[in-house]
Amino acid sequence: MLLSYVSANRDEEVFDQPFRFDIGREPNKHVAFGYGVHFCMGAALARMEVVSFFTELLPRLKSIELSGDPQFTATTFVGGLKRLPVSYSLM
Repeated sequence: MLLSYVSANRDEEVFDQPFRFDIGREPNKHVAFGYGVHFCMGAALARMEVVSFFTELLPRLKSIELSGDPQFTATTFVGGLKRLPVSYSLM
């Protein structure tokens, strides 16, 4: 059995307009961190990191840019970035 995150997070029976990007979607029963007993142990840390980035680092950024080519994972299960080199300067 294989969970398809792409399909699960775009289920028309769960999400109103599932193919539209909506960062404030409510309710948002996505499965990015799994579900039930298989829920990701690092979910709380990942959410804290995102909040910290937007509240602490982002307001202090003077500039941010790519400093190399992105590398993507080669998998049929869960794709994504393997490496994203960036350069930034602070105010």
